[in-house]
Amino acid sequence: MERRDATTAQNPLGERGDRRRPRRHRRRRLRRGTTVAAVLTLALTSCYLLDPDLLPEGTDEVSIEVGETAQVDLGEWSPSIGDRWGAVPLQEGDAAEYAAVDDGVVTAHVVQGAEVFGVRARRDGPEAGGTTPHAIELTGVAPGTSTVRIVHCYRVGIAEDCDQGPRDIDPIELTVTVT
Repeated sequence: MERRDATTAQNPLGERGDRRRPRRHRRRRLRRGTTVAAVLTLALTSCYLLDPDLLPEGTDEVSIEVGETAQVDLGEWSPSIGDRWGAVPLQEGDAAEYAAVDDGVVTAHVVQGAEVFGVRARRDGPEAGGTTPHAIELTGVAPGTSTVRIVHCYRVGIAEDCDQGPRDIDPIELTVTVT
């Protein structure tokens, strides 16, 4: 009969007890870890990949399909000092509410901050007194061609003939073709 001491009875691998796995298991674990890291990286950055492109400032013609949304860059402005952008109706019967216009062909309104394509919200909130990116958001409603007018107003509500304050900024007109 073989006699065991207390150490070998509890640990059949002997005193050392640190049996190592063969190399193939270590390689498999490394590959699995690399795959998991790649999937996590893709998941965390996918929100950037899903945003459509932001059309450059100065764009005056946009073509979109029914149900599609596009944005045109307006640059960075400071809403905290009273800079406001908004859409105004061009024809009788165009529905306008809260600086957004729906003429039956396209809806248009101004978005800012994290609503602008490619911009992410900051964890600590917007910078106090800082500028915020703005863009015109256009969504196709029905096939046709329409003109959208966006105006800049200073410390007043959005209106065609609003006060622009110390700046004289011409209204922006976009021709939108919806297919």
